[in-house]
Amino acid sequence: LHRIYKKTHLGCAENKYLGNLALTKTKLTIFDVLVDDIADNIKLRDKELLRRLVNLPWENNQDSLANGYYAACKKIWRDCLNSIEEYPRFREFEEIFYFDIKQVMNAMEFSSLINTYTFADNLIENNEYGHHGVMVILHGMMDIMCSINFDRKELGKTRELLHLAQKVACMGNMLNTYPREIIERDISSPILTYAITKENLNLFNNSLREDTLSKLKVLEGKFNEEVMNIFEEMQKYEGTIKSVNVKKFCKNAQWAYNMFKKRGKYWEK
Repeated sequence: LHRIYKKTHLGCAENKYLGNLALTKTKLTIFDVLVDDIADNIKLRDKELLRRLVNLPWENNQDSLANGYYAACKKIWRDCLNSIEEYPRFREFEEIFYFDIKQVMNAMEFSSLINTYTFADNLIENNEYGHHGVMVILHGMMDIMCSINFDRKELGKTRELLHLAQKVACMGNMLNTYPREIIERDISSPILTYAITKENLNLFNNSLREDTLSKLKVLEGKFNEEVMNIFEEMQKYEGTIKSVNVKKFCKNAQWAYNMFKKRGKYWEK
């Protein structure tokens, strides 16, 4: 992840902040994964702990929870925030930053919800909420907070571009990790939601695991095609946004997408 974040920034941030940005994004992703596991990993799910974790960015003087997992998450969050608050345009975009954090936490709560009420799972809401968990929009705002020359008039178009890139990152992560999500009995992955709601696959029958994985492998093509269409949409922003090197950003997003797909499947070892 650190390697990806060193390369896939918007390109508008000043060079002196790039090292800090890559490291802080990596730490923020560790925080994100820790919260996500409490939401959707069958061995770790804990609704009360999740409730406290998703509210942690807004807890100021509230008593700390006597829980080591919570304490670790809080320490990582505070460490990230200490860095982010020093970015030169943080105060200018602070309200947007916390809005984006809220969307990340909402993705966790949605995952918890559909893993509790599995009969409520559906593609439309999955596509609406799930992709915020990969934090591309949030990370892009961090880049902008470190860019003195970014033209705020271009923020709307830039967030559109980031929204598309976020969907790509979500699908790249999904295509690498969905076999693990079956083990964790987590149906929030888009390909698993599609398999359940459109293909009527029984994903959690261990005796049929290899057969299920082979059927899901066929479905990968549908999502790869969707990603290629999104990349075409992203490239249309060249010339529209002057503050960002859109061509380079799209190229690096494609590289990151391929990196996700090649990532080692550690859960199989």
